[in-house]
Amino acid sequence: MLLFSIFLPILSYEANGPDCPQYANMYPLHNSGQFFGIPGEDIHFDEVFPNERFGARASVNIIDNGCIHHGDLGEGFQLKNSFNYFTNSTDPTPINLSDPLSSHGTQLAGIVAARADGTCAVGVAPLAYVSCFALFDYSESDQNHTEIFNNNYYQIGSKYRDNFFDALKRDNDNHDNVKLIGMPLKCDSRECQYEEDDDELNNIINSAPETLNFVVSAGSGSQIGADTNNFAFARNPRVIVVSDSTNRGSRSSWSPRGCNILVNGPVGGSSSQQGDNTSAKFPGFPGLSVNSTFSNESECTESVDPEGMGAALVAGAIAVMADINLGLTWREIQTLLIVTSSKNNPKHNSWTTNGLVPYSPIYGFGRIDLDAITESLVGRKFKLPPLFSQSFNRTSEKGIKINSIRNGNTEIFVDIKTDIVFTEFLELTINITASQPSLLRIYLISPLDNTAEVKTYSTSSDKNNQKFHLYKFLIRNFFFEDPNGVWRLQITYDSPLSDASLHYVAMNISGCTVQPEIPYVPSKDGANPYSKPLSTLINKTVNISLNNSPKIECGKTYELFLTTDDEDKHDVFLYLSDKHRTSRWPLLQSSQKTNTNVEFQIPCLFKDGAELILIAEGRIEEIYGELEINVSHKYADPSVNYAFIEQPGRYELLDIDEKIEIKPSLSLGYLNDGPYSHLARISFHDTDNNTLRFSKEVSLLEPIKFKYQGEKCFRCVLSIVPVFHITQTESNNELQSKLNNTNLSHVNESGDFENEDCLAMIQPVSVLNPITDGKVEPFPLQLNEHCPIPPGVLTPTPIPEPPTMTPTATDPAPPTKQSILAIVVGSLFLVIFIGSIIVFFWCNLDSKDTSQAFSIAESESLISNL
Repeated sequence: MLLFSIFLPILSYEANGPDCPQYANMYPLHNSGQFFGIPGEDIHFDEVFPNERFGARASVNIIDNGCIHHGDLGEGFQLKNSFNYFTNSTDPTPINLSDPLSSHGTQLAGIVAARADGTCAVGVAPLAYVSCFALFDYSESDQNHTEIFNNNYYQIGSKYRDNFFDALKRDNDNHDNVKLIGMPLKCDSRECQYEEDDDELNNIINSAPETLNFVVSAGSGSQIGADTNNFAFARNPRVIVVSDSTNRGSRSSWSPRGCNILVNGPVGGSSSQQGDNTSAKFPGFPGLSVNSTFSNESECTESVDPEGMGAALVAGAIAVMADINLGLTWREIQTLLIVTSSKNNPKHNSWTTNGLVPYSPIYGFGRIDLDAITESLVGRKFKLPPLFSQSFNRTSEKGIKINSIRNGNTEIFVDIKTDIVFTEFLELTINITASQPSLLRIYLISPLDNTAEVKTYSTSSDKNNQKFHLYKFLIRNFFFEDPNGVWRLQITYDSPLSDASLHYVAMNISGCTVQPEIPYVPSKDGANPYSKPLSTLINKTVNISLNNSPKIECGKTYELFLTTDDEDKHDVFLYLSDKHRTSRWPLLQSSQKTNTNVEFQIPCLFKDGAELILIAEGRIEEIYGELEINVSHKYADPSVNYAFIEQPGRYELLDIDEKIEIKPSLSLGYLNDGPYSHLARISFHDTDNNTLRFSKEVSLLEPIKFKYQGEKCFRCVLSIVPVFHITQTESNNELQSKLNNTNLSHVNESGDFENEDCLAMIQPVSVLNPITDGKVEPFPLQLNEHCPIPPGVLTPTPIPEPPTMTPTATDPAPPTKQSILAIVVGSLFLVIFIGSIIVFFWCNLDSKDTSQAFSIAESESLISNL
């Protein structure tokens, strides 16, 4: 406590928090509704600051492009523990101060531990020690610029690999509490490929001291389907992966998904707009900066780029935790973050629960809560029992067929028997053969019926015709659960290609063999991020009117008028929301001007009579307006088909030399927010030789028209696979009616469709030269009745039965009047015969396995104190 008493006088106080010029706009710590934020949607720093929980005994190391000894970092900046890999010295000053990104590492340091000394800003742990490693050069002049921003810096052959590994190990014996990797996880600009496991990387992480925590941002790439489990570094259980959320509690538009995300931090940005433009990254919050001439060591900025900064908030929170209890291990830190986090955006359909803790592959276990963290630790002792890990695996050499598009899930049963009674995390490894692995969806369902959305659709190009895929996933969803019982692995292949099969499954479960005593912290839900801004926060009102009644028809062009009480042309974005404000999504991708007329169309994605809210919002000037509308959809008829392709028609001949126009038709209640949620994969599959001819990504919010770029396709299946699969909310009566009429089966308690395979649409067509090739006769598609068959589409006779997901038992008929001796003798021979068959098939399982449901045998167990 001596260190604490030395540094305490440095901090300055005001009645409402730290004495910092920019504190009023630091919404991650103090959200009072700035920039249309929702008051209280922050990490609850205000509640902790008066109690003097400042992280004085903790140390955080930042691995990035370096830092300067900024005035706001004060005496907590540890020059002797810093290092510069470019100059081979302890001076971590960025190598290129003229680069606009030269402030990045210094800004991270400020978010963690800036002093409240009246200069710029305040950090989450304002008395924590900070050191910096200058590892990256973000300037575009550096030849490795692309390598860094495509997240290849630790791959074999990278210039940065050896230095990055050295940074992960350097000075660990000096008892750093946190190593914050500042470079967010990133894919390239077009697609996000899966990285294989890296044994050298994992060995370095696993050999670190028990009290050292690795923290990294979930990064960006949501608009191309990035998944944090794609990255080898993020799949290590010791690494805390942090996603970003906005000042309203919704998902920051760049932040990807992944069932290895632990928590999220409120950094800002837009939930709807994408890219690096001002609207997508607005708002940002105040922080430290670096002067290009190095003439001012106390430079400030009013707006830090928020992307990836949630990880810095978490690093600061861990410093506060370590200060209260220096002996906390990485497992105990993660456990406390899990049980103290708040469920932000509580209506979002990504949330699942095992009855104990909620989890979302977008938000993790929730937004960090500094007040709850300190409450869980002060005056309490917390110690987890040793970590016990047990593996289960099974190989099927022949492979288990995975059903193709609209033919249902393939479900595998995994019977787990273990001494573990408390799950901390689970690692799933599967080996799959598929030509289009990007269209695989994988779900793991626990004995408590808790579902993990392990893998979803991505925009990977499935290049190099690689068919053999080994995937490993770190899964956080099942924390707190007893893993004993039957698990279900569900795999859906949203491709007409019938070439997918499962060859290997392994589950490694890690947890405790006794129930740990975990501090109880009452759960808290955040606000609805799509609620109307408080009237006191609206600076100017936008009046919205249509050139006819508020009842409009989807697919038709309308004109609306945006007016304000002045004649100025203010920038606003247009959104739609459902009447319950469950979500919202862009109506138009670009901003519009007030006091002008705007043309728009409502896409035919919503159920007939959908009651929507049209919103005009300009967050920079705090301008807002809304109008309730009613949308008719004359093609929507759930009793016929839940989702279908309106254009082109059944068996239509498409001219290979002309642009193709496609009109999908769905009956959704709402769309999810975020740019990725509105994408769809359009593919043309040749049924004659089971070959993909052409595919491309499109936005369902815009008219779909493109030039086909592939070979002729005589008997072709056009498929449209939307990203979203859980997007519908209905009343119980509406839901039951739809279930009765359309054979939909996967529904949760709130009426949301789960794993809904029938949102994928198909249409038989031909893509030819109509003059030289002529017309093709209608041909059958290999469909069963798992999903409604589009009217007019031919199928085999008889139609195949949908796959049985769970075995059904049949009661035996009552015995006839036979002698007891005959029954006994017959039963004895029957038992011997069946036993012989079981032994024979068990011995020959690898070469003859054709079962769609198999149990996995225990293979090894390991007690570990990682």
